[in-house]
Amino acid sequence: MDNLQNNMEDNWTQYKNLVEKYLYILSENPYLPDLKRDYEYKKVNRILKNFTKPYKTWFNELIDSNIITSAIIENINNSFNNKLLIDNFTKYITATYKNKKDLLKIGANLDNIYEIVKDTIPKFNFAPTKLKFVTTTAIAWIVNPIDKVDIDFKEIYRRFERY
Repeated sequence: MDNLQNNMEDNWTQYKNLVEKYLYILSENPYLPDLKRDYEYKKVNRILKNFTKPYKTWFNELIDSNIITSAIIENINNSFNNKLLIDNFTKYITATYKNKKDLLKIGANLDNIYEIVKDTIPKFNFAPTKLKFVTTTAIAWIVNPIDKVDIDFKEIYRRFERY
């Protein structure tokens, strides 16, 4: 369970996809409604985990009154999909939104909040060394991994050095 919990914190998108596939597989299970309810609770709890008691109360009241909808909860979890982002989201909300009335605006401001929070994350400077080939391993330059995987062999050969 600890690994699953860590996975949820470190990569919400992967966790969400695994749980949704699992729930789909269990579509004939008589306990599916309970599992789905637990999953919905997990989505909310992930957001509220680091908030103080007043913020938790305000969020829950806004959720219960459907001002913060399941779509907003889903959007928060998808946008702030790792531990650092969700922690910084919590810090930003508590610094900027001082009461329940302020939180009413959270759904409309979510894109702006994401841009502000994203800018607080330290930039990772990737400085790769020249690619080296070993008899059992080759490293490929992958282009456009989201849509399709293409291996740019010209780039690999350009970077190739014999040792």
